[in-house]
Amino acid sequence: MRQPDKTAMDAMGGAIMKSCRLGVALVLAAVVWASARAAEPCSLSVGWEPYGTRIYVDETGAVAGSDIELMRTLAQNIGCAISFKQLPWTRHLLELQAGHIDVATSVRWTAEREGFGWFSDVYRHDEMALYVLRGTVGNHRLTGLAALPETGFKLGVIGGYYYGPEFEALMADPTFARQIEVASDYATNIRKLIHGRIDGILADDVTVVMAAAKTLGLHERLERHPLVVPGNASHLLFSKKSVAPALVAAINARLAAMKSDGRLQRIMDRYAN
Repeated sequence: MRQPDKTAMDAMGGAIMKSCRLGVALVLAAVVWASARAAEPCSLSVGWEPYGTRIYVDETGAVAGSDIELMRTLAQNIGCAISFKQLPWTRHLLELQAGHIDVATSVRWTAEREGFGWFSDVYRHDEMALYVLRGTVGNHRLTGLAALPETGFKLGVIGGYYYGPEFEALMADPTFARQIEVASDYATNIRKLIHGRIDGILADDVTVVMAAAKTLGLHERLERHPLVVPGNASHLLFSKKSVAPALVAAINARLAAMKSDGRLQRIMDRYAN
């Protein structure tokens, strides 16, 4: 009889152990969460603003998108009622810090945010990029973000968004900061780019900026600059003032299960551009 291949057996054993660990984590999280919520009903308020295909208003006037479907699925799985409240991003974070809103989606980690919120495990990796007017890439020979002051390049960003540690460090330099134009949303920055008020847009998520450009009918006017900008990881952020750690643990267990069985990726794929 042919003996089983040791490598295959090891791989099978590793897969079984991983599945067992996930199962144990789910059971423990369910027990802890069930005990924590037995005394009172669970409800989650989720803040939102339009964010490409992640969050938008559909043809019926209802809020929709991959982040919204994810939150509805998670809330249903842990037995929580859910509500959504539209807020500008900067106010959203303030409301979450005060405990008036429970959850924010598509949040990047910062030390400041960790001071007032519980971060979930990563549920999505986002691609960042620099966009300029089509046909002008050759006019902007940038070797990095630090080169903005010497080239005179005016860069559009969104107030309150996190663009990574390099950008945050550069913003401490007044010479660099003078090259930055802040807007409230991507639609505003796209219009500013079209009218020559800025030279480019730094996108924290390429799918979001392109969705905004398509909505405006201007996506063919934009072109991706070859400058490489490191991407970001997205988390859910829960208010420490209003959300118990046991609930976050239960959410993380559900996220792990959804990653493992492919449900999370299927949600993302349904809303892909």
